[in-house]
Amino acid sequence: MRLWLPAILVLFLNATFAQDMGQKLFKDQKYDRARAHYESILSKRKNDKAAYFGRGASAYYQNDRETSVQSFNQVLDSEDELLQSKALYNLGNILNDQQKTDESLALYKKAMELDPSDEDAKINYELLMRQVQKQEQQNQDQDKKQESTDDQNRDQKQQQQDDQKSEDEQQQDNESAEKQDDNQDESQDQSDQQVQDQKEEPGKESSQPHETESQPKSDRQVQAEAILNALKDNDKIYQKQQISRSKMLKLEKDW
Repeated sequence: MRLWLPAILVLFLNATFAQDMGQKLFKDQKYDRARAHYESILSKRKNDKAAYFGRGASAYYQNDRETSVQSFNQVLDSEDELLQSKALYNLGNILNDQQKTDESLALYKKAMELDPSDEDAKINYELLMRQVQKQEQQNQDQDKKQESTDDQNRDQKQQQQDDQKSEDEQQQDNESAEKQDDNQDESQDQSDQQVQDQKEEPGKESSQPHETESQPKSDRQVQAEAILNALKDNDKIYQKQQISRSKMLKLEKDW
């Protein structure tokens, strides 16, 4: 953006030879000599607003932004609204160079209020506003795009978690089924082995207890068996006695 020295400067300085020389040096882009010229005027007239304006413009093209801003600020309390408007416009350009968009727009707007015919201020204001609006739209689009990307990432992450959960559950089911099959196979092997053992050793007694085992005898049963045994013993004694007596009788007859 261009920063310019308006024709009002010559009129304001009463068109004297010294002021004409300063403007001529500025137009010839001899900014060092132009600045020295305006500083020479300020050394004599410390409240010369036009000289401050000329020094500010020259310092700007010398890349001395600090002196330029300071000089233009000295013009803002000028009674000449046209000169004040040009100072605001130039300050707006400097702030725009520094990416201070909001402050720059405010200065352009104030410059147009003081001088509605200032086409440069209008053009710069409209261009900067379009740039701001475009940047805002790009930011909104970027935010929407980022939000959409975040939503997709969340959905993708959730889907991955669901898929992993399903895989884990399926793996657990498979392991459980395999374990159950192994148990069934082991039980079947044991059953088959028992059948095979019985076929190979048919006479082998079972190690399992019989269903009918002898029950403990009661006292009456014990007494009855004792009496029966005693009778059997007496019968045997009686038979022996009969045999012995028969032998004795036979001997007597022989004699």
